[in-house]
Amino acid sequence: QNLFDIYELFKEIDGGSRDMELSLPDFQAAWPKLKVKGISVSDPEALWQQLKGDNKVVEFNEFADWATREGLAGPELLEAEKEYEQRASEAHDAELCGRLKQVLGGWTRCEDGLVSSQDLKALLKKLHAGVEEEALDQLLECAKEGGDKVRINTFVDSIVGA
Repeated sequence: QNLFDIYELFKEIDGGSRDMELSLPDFQAAWPKLKVKGISVSDPEALWQQLKGDNKVVEFNEFADWATREGLAGPELLEAEKEYEQRASEAHDAELCGRLKQVLGGWTRCEDGLVSSQDLKALLKKLHAGVEEEALDQLLECAKEGGDKVRINTFVDSIVGA
């Protein structure tokens, strides 16, 4: 079997829903049908509890990871899932980076993409009162430009990409 087969299996267990989440009733209802396919689990509820962990449902990545370890798919499944998660994380970071640059770039204390390090330190202290001065200096150092000024885009890239 391959990634597509595991995806189809997951959709079948999910009852055709598009939420890509398995509830316990979904899981229990599907196992008799899946036994016909040669997939046998002695205690579906215990497996569901194991796969969901602290979540309320089992998501595709947890199911796919289990299926791969059980030999229901080739190793390409784990690689595809890792790549998907990496792309999703990168897309989230890029979106966050863009929003931060837009907000900070529109700040009245920002001129031509630069803000004084003192103003940025004051803002950061408001966001996290317990942060130490030395830590702020280290954080801002990578984006300093022309003395006491910090380039907003460089600063955001350094903290989001860290």
